[in-house]
Amino acid sequence: MTQMQQYLATIHKYAPSDAFIGLTTIVNQRVTNQWFPANKHSDLISAALKIGNRANVYVRLTPVAKPPVYGRGTEDDAIGTSVLWVDYDAYLHQVEAIATLLAMPQAPTMIVNSGFGLHAYWLLDQFCTDLDAIKACNIGLMQAVNNTSLEEYADSCFDLARVLRLPATNNLKTDDLFE
Repeated sequence: MTQMQQYLATIHKYAPSDAFIGLTTIVNQRVTNQWFPANKHSDLISAALKIGNRANVYVRLTPVAKPPVYGRGTEDDAIGTSVLWVDYDAYLHQVEAIATLLAMPQAPTMIVNSGFGLHAYWLLDQFCTDLDAIKACNIGLMQAVNNTSLEEYADSCFDLARVLRLPATNNLKTDDLFE
């Protein structure tokens, strides 16, 4: 299984088969959103691979019932999630940051190097549709990380319309290429 397959199989493990997953790309400040059935990870991966190293490539963490008319959608479009998440800006001390995450009372199911930091994911036991609880848990995880780190911090990336980088794609936020 490739990194992309493993990632999508984890973060959308319990997504309803009739839901949609968003793929967001950014090339030279031009944002494009595409939508794929939740049970068609291979189509999303094919679209991401076609883009290659020309764009920042992101996946929406919360599936939607139908593709939004515009953009990546809003929090109101979210129907639930299979995971909780933290975007941890551990630029300089990634080994220590991973140790911090693994030492939490419930260690993340998956940690992904985003090129400049870490994305941590906690797989839930089932698809959770309690949107208020999801957001509250994400805020709690962010605060827990921030309470243990002195130099680096978890971003305020707890919103339900969040997109995070697809593994095995490049981080093109600077002129330097990072995977």
